[in-house]
Amino acid sequence: MEIVELKKDLVFKELYNYYVTNFGFDHSIVKYSNLLGLMNELNELDYQCKEGVIIAKMFDPTILNAVDDAF
Repeated sequence: MEIVELKKDLVFKELYNYYVTNFGFDHSIVKYSNLLGLMNELNELDYQCKEGVIIAKMFDPTILNAVDDAF
């Protein structure tokens, strides 16, 4: 997992540098914050979808065989 953390940090650092270089410091902070907020919302949606699948499996384990193939 250390490799994943290092790569993630590298991507965020490069992205931040890109925003600062192309949009200036003040404007880049807003864009970077919006991106991180969007990523957080997408992660929350992903967790809610997976949680819904787990709950649905508890009530009817046969109905979600297609969902298992997708994940």
